[in-house]
Amino acid sequence: MIRKIFAASLAALCLECAGGKGEFQHYELNTDMVYQVKCHFEGGITTIQFPSSIDGLSRSVNVLTKEEASQMEGDFVIEAKKGSYYLNVRALRKGAVGTLNIIFRRKLYVLKLEDGGDEAKSGVIFQGGGGARQSSTRYQGKGGVTPPVLKGLLDKSQMYDKFLRENPNGISGSIRWVPPDGGMRFNYRKFDAVIEEVIRYEAYDTLVFRVVLENKTATELAYDPKLLAARCGERIFYSAFSDASGVMPPQGKSLIYFCVTGTSDGFHNFLEAKNPWVCLVTLADEKEYVKMTEKDRDKIYEVLEHLQKRAEKTTDPEALGKLKEDLETVQEYLNEVGGGDGKGN
Repeated sequence: MIRKIFAASLAALCLECAGGKGEFQHYELNTDMVYQVKCHFEGGITTIQFPSSIDGLSRSVNVLTKEEASQMEGDFVIEAKKGSYYLNVRALRKGAVGTLNIIFRRKLYVLKLEDGGDEAKSGVIFQGGGGARQSSTRYQGKGGVTPPVLKGLLDKSQMYDKFLRENPNGISGSIRWVPPDGGMRFNYRKFDAVIEEVIRYEAYDTLVFRVVLENKTATELAYDPKLLAARCGERIFYSAFSDASGVMPPQGKSLIYFCVTGTSDGFHNFLEAKNPWVCLVTLADEKEYVKMTEKDRDKIYEVLEHLQKRAEKTTDPEALGKLKEDLETVQEYLNEVGGGDGKGN
């Protein structure tokens, strides 16, 4: 049995994420600390995420694999796949306590598992050492918004509440919008995407989206972080920088962040944080599009007609090329969700 290790303080490295009723917890990687992981006992699982592939793990004797749990009694059941960046844990009884040792990039990290009760987390996310962050060639807009700048804005967004409490000047010029009723939910066939908050950084013409992806299937789902996008009205804004692993754990929740900046034709977007956004996520093995109501489909038809009229009047070759790209994107979207030729056929 693994020796129990205790630490004097965890609070200094614990960042409680805003929104989502405290479902997610962030930790900075530090080999000198013991990390408290409050696991679900009933009503869910707890997904532990590292920045990239986990090298290995060891566990106390009361932490069982799924196969072992079917043959003997224990306090926790763990599901982990070799080479994966995450693992799922669930407590098997109230008051359970156990230990996991994680080997990540040749360093040892100690996790103290416990039945979290009402404070159980859906996700525990370890940060540091790179890994999941993705940049894109879509560095839109003017003013030199480069990947390092976007990374800084994303970091601020992940610690926004901490800035509000301790250093408000560090986020001056930003506007944060938290949608009511737990966020804006978009139902895909295999998963849901929930926009929990949007933060606009005025000086950089950049918005940062905090989104929870909820896998509704019993299998792992892969998606392309570079194709994350937000649609607002007739325009689609693709991610220029993201903190997203590209994988949704089976029947689990993943917290992701992505930035959009400027417009695809190099101008300012002037978008407010509060808008009727639609979150677009593309699975790796198939194109998944959000289900639309008839009212939403009618709005898309109006957008398609508006783009067609603009294209007919545009003489600038570059602008015309961009309009044609938008037309193809909207038409493809309608075809995928059964919109046909824009007339419901």
